[in-house]
Amino acid sequence: MKQQPITAILASNIKIKRAELKLSELMNVSRLSIGLIETQKRWVSPEMLEKLATALKCEEKDLFIRNDV
Repeated sequence: MKQQPITAILASNIKIKRAELKLSELMNVSRLSIGLIETQKRWVSPEMLEKLATALKCEEKDLFIRNDV
């Protein structure tokens, strides 16, 4: 099994979970902010991580679990 950086796992999980959601609107943040996280160009603050988990209806830790295992 290939190791993935935690940023890649986070980015992948956000992309999968947001599918059809208007995530940036739900979180009241810019699409650019979400895009930067998804492309691994920005790490998340604790506050942003909490907003993501709330908007995606999951726990924060769930965003760091690989889905291909």
